[in-house]
Amino acid sequence: MITAPKPEIEFLPQILRRIINGEIKIPAFQRAFVWQEKEILELLQSIYSGFPIGSLLFWQVNTSTLTINNTNNLFPEVPERYPLLYVLDGMQRLSALFAVFYNPDAILPINEELASRRRVNRRLSTLRFFFNLEDETFTTDKKSEITSLPLSILFHHRDLFDFQNKILENSGTLEYIDKIIKLQSVFQEYMIPYIIIRDREVQDVVSIFERINSTGVHLSKVDFMRALTWSEDFDLNQKIDEIKEYITERRFYIPDETIVKSLSIILGLQPTSDSMMRMQNMASDDLKLAVEEFKSHFDKVKSFIEDHFNIFSYDYIPYEGQFLALLKYVMLDDQQNPEIIRHMERWFWSISLGEGLRGKPDSYVARILHDIQRMIEHNVPIQHPVRIDPSDLYNRLFIKGKALSCGIAAMYAK
Repeated sequence: MITAPKPEIEFLPQILRRIINGEIKIPAFQRAFVWQEKEILELLQSIYSGFPIGSLLFWQVNTSTLTINNTNNLFPEVPERYPLLYVLDGMQRLSALFAVFYNPDAILPINEELASRRRVNRRLSTLRFFFNLEDETFTTDKKSEITSLPLSILFHHRDLFDFQNKILENSGTLEYIDKIIKLQSVFQEYMIPYIIIRDREVQDVVSIFERINSTGVHLSKVDFMRALTWSEDFDLNQKIDEIKEYITERRFYIPDETIVKSLSIILGLQPTSDSMMRMQNMASDDLKLAVEEFKSHFDKVKSFIEDHFNIFSYDYIPYEGQFLALLKYVMLDDQQNPEIIRHMERWFWSISLGEGLRGKPDSYVARILHDIQRMIEHNVPIQHPVRIDPSDLYNRLFIKGKALSCGIAAMYAK
């Protein structure tokens, strides 16, 4: 029986030691570390003030499931220990804390190209974080050897003991010692809540994020597809950027998730989560070829909607499913059969003006793609009758971006 994940809580140093031991890893699909000095200082001050800093989200696995990022993150490159926790949410916070207390040199960008791509503040490469014992603030400015406590020694008892002895030898005051004890106590006893997703397959984890994405978890289906398809010679994010650059040059725009669904269709899969998971087992060369084929098919779809509907922007295609359906059509109809073209036109208008895809899941779009293939192979039109009466539209509020509004706008444009 599968149970819902329950919140757990753990002391900050224990979580950081798990990173050292290789029990917590960052999967390769995670975005690069982009926090700046100000954000790190605010995080430290929040903990010192006893403020909550949010929960973490992990996915526990017993075998290697996702590629681990060992090249451009702030965690140590140590062997994995199973059961392993993949960081799904909270990477920026966890990376910042680990770098401050255990690995300040890891903030160094690996090279100029990487630093540019990650938009890393070059000043971070030389920064160390200190606690000012005079006014109890966090800073990157080392004011003196006595009043500026390096945070990188806070959990290293011998180094901290030496620092305290230095204070006593030079100033003889116990006030600073008391502040150090308080600082160490706050961070050692600070507890961070987290949730571990256990006993779940990749498909389940993707579904979880599709349902809770609106609550502040910033991962998407695209992130997971990148995780599943990532290899040394194929990075889905990089390929998406390549596609977006291609279509931007043609003064067009397509959402990232629509691009990924399009690639799955080109690869012979359905634009549903379960089907798209099969991309995990595909060779990098096949994935690269799908990217190149997408560019060619995109040009055909763009020409079709411009020529037949007078639509020059993705914003005026009422439903994502219509773009995917037209992609499937241009992939199959090499002959440009005039009768098939009329079928596609009628279907497009009936869906647009009859709100035929409103609230429909991806599985419904998958059935439409099957119907399109049957139409082209057997000349059987897709059935979606619609009747529009003027009274149906009289009291409607038209809003930019809404499906029916886009359909009406396209009708006038035509």
